[in-house]
Amino acid sequence: MQTGLEQIRAQRLADRRVLHRRAAWVVLAILVLFFAMCCMRTTEVGFVTPVQAAKNLYTMLRLFLAERLHWSAYANRAEIIRAHSYYFETVGMFKSTILVMVMGVVLAMAGGVFQCVFRNPIATPSMLGVSSSIRLVNLILVALYSSSIYQMVRMRYILGYVVALGSLLLIYFIARLMGGKKSSVTDMLLVGTVAMRVVQNLVSVYQYYYLSEEDYLVLEELNTYGSTTYQTDALLLMYALLLVCVLILFALRYSMNAVSFEDEDSRTLGIKAGRLRLIALCCATLMVTAAQINYGDIGMLALLIPHVCRYWFGSDFRNVLLGSAGLGAIMMMLCKLIIYALSFNYYLSLISVGTIINVVTTPLLILVLLQQKRGWT
Repeated sequence: MQTGLEQIRAQRLADRRVLHRRAAWVVLAILVLFFAMCCMRTTEVGFVTPVQAAKNLYTMLRLFLAERLHWSAYANRAEIIRAHSYYFETVGMFKSTILVMVMGVVLAMAGGVFQCVFRNPIATPSMLGVSSSIRLVNLILVALYSSSIYQMVRMRYILGYVVALGSLLLIYFIARLMGGKKSSVTDMLLVGTVAMRVVQNLVSVYQYYYLSEEDYLVLEELNTYGSTTYQTDALLLMYALLLVCVLILFALRYSMNAVSFEDEDSRTLGIKAGRLRLIALCCATLMVTAAQINYGDIGMLALLIPHVCRYWFGSDFRNVLLGSAGLGAIMMMLCKLIIYALSFNYYLSLISVGTIINVVTTPLLILVLLQQKRGWT
């Protein structure tokens, strides 16, 4: 008996070492890709040398601390900046890379939540109409304000969050009414699918018959490319909301495994699965909304990354959640680097992030499905 327990402990320690080693590789890849993106130019095709990029990042940190701590170096910031080539381009790429990495993190985590809640390895946020809700918001704003919508950043964020969350809650309560006040995931999928098709058809009919050619192009650009902003107030609002969602999911990571069981089994463990699903889906919906507003339709990332995480880190939701965060950041930065590499050609530079993600993730998903032996547990 003692020998069996020792073997179990030894196996657990070995598995833990493997997980830690893989997590270390993920962190290293994030750091390398992050620095590689900071070396890219923004005003023209090319890159900054790694040494110059490191100097610019150090200067940025130094001036930031000087401003906050009232150091004398901040008074001479103009001379300090002039002494560093491509300073503003490096700072701009630093901010852009932070946004890219955060969007990859939250979208991959949201994909893991949807697959766990619906006990379905091919579940995506679009199944509950999140993507259709954002398209509806874009249509309403374009119909009302035309191209002026690009300056109305805060309204786009707030209206997108409200409509997406409201759509989820409406689908949830309709599903409860259909199931006799029981939160059935099957009923939610049915209601969500119907709602998604209805909204998509309404949006298609309206934009075909009532939008002008200019407004139609604006709408297609918003849906395909998104509209990234670097306004401080809008970014702070988005980052604060995403941080709250991530912290809630992190706090629920131990209980989320029980959501994969039937409701009766979860209830015997003292866990209210219906309430847990609603909280997790609300957080995941807000995370997906932020990603789609900034970069358009990139939902394929939410489908692939949880599969890779279950293959690499196991099916435990705690590992899937943290692994999705790291691998999502890697995949998003990798796709952005591919776009920068293609920017030497004008026509290739018009390719959206969503297109690159689809091209990269589709063969990877097929490869993972072919090699995955653990199955869906």
